[in-house]
Amino acid sequence: MIRAKVDRNHGEIVEAFRALGWRVKSTAGLKGWCDLTCQRACGGEVITLLIEVKGPKGKPTEAQVALQVAGWWIHTVRSVADVQALCSGYRRRTA
Repeated sequence: MIRAKVDRNHGEIVEAFRALGWRVKSTAGLKGWCDLTCQRACGGEVITLLIEVKGPKGKPTEAQVALQVAGWWIHTVRSVADVQALCSGYRRRTA
């Protein structure tokens, strides 16, 4: 089993997504990948978000930058407010 190193705000970010109706899988233990995979059915479609959780001053690792350069769309969230803003944007686009 791989022990994941997670940011201090990881748990509250997970709970914020779940409170907004998203299924959440922590993928923080997968080296070189993002911290969370979130999914929700909306308007007959399934939306999947790849999420990187960072603290207030956290910066992406080289592996995370490489994923983004390779075309992976990964959202960075630092607070519950970031989660709420991100999810409200998807609600508008898929309603």
